[in-house]
Amino acid sequence: MSRTAEPTAVNYPLALEAEYAFHRALAETVFADAAVSRGWDAGNRAAAGREPGGERWAAAWMSNGVPGFSEHDTWNEAHRAAARQLDEMADGLVLTGDTLTAQIASAHLRRCANQVRDTLLTAELGEAVRLGKGWMQEERMVTQIAHGLEVNRRFVYRVFEGTEWRCP
Repeated sequence: MSRTAEPTAVNYPLALEAEYAFHRALAETVFADAAVSRGWDAGNRAAAGREPGGERWAAAWMSNGVPGFSEHDTWNEAHRAAARQLDEMADGLVLTGDTLTAQIASAHLRRCANQVRDTLLTAELGEAVRLGKGWMQEERMVTQIAHGLEVNRRFVYRVFEGTEWRCP
C-alpha cells in the first residue's frame, strides 16, 4: 500500500523542542485573533485574546523566539498576564544583534506593557462611570463628570451605553 499524504506529525528529538512547537502553535492562534497584541518583532511580542470558540481568555508571547502561553478566566486576567510578560521581556535581554537596538527594544516593550495596562485601567474607569450612571443623571452631574474626565458630555453617554471604555 502506498502513502497518499505526507505524515501529519513531526518527530522532535528533544522534549523541549516539542514543548516549544506546542506553545508556538497555541501562541500563533492567540496572535491571529488577539484583542490586544504588542511587541518589538515576531520573536518578541505578547498578546491577549479569547480562545477560539471558547469563553476562556489566553495570553501568549514570544520572548527571543521562545513561545509561552497561559489560560485565564477573564479578559482582565489575560491582559494583566500579557503586560507582566512584556515587562519581563523588557527587563531581560532582547536579542537584536547589538546593544543599542536591544536597549531601544527593551524600552519599547516596557512602553507596550504600559499600553496594555492603560487599556485595563480605561476599562476599569468605564465600569466605574457606568456604575454611577443613575446617580450622575439623578444629580445632574454628567457635565461635571465629563469635565473632570476631560471628555465631552456625549462621550460620557457612549460610556454609559458600553460602546466606549469597556472590555469585551
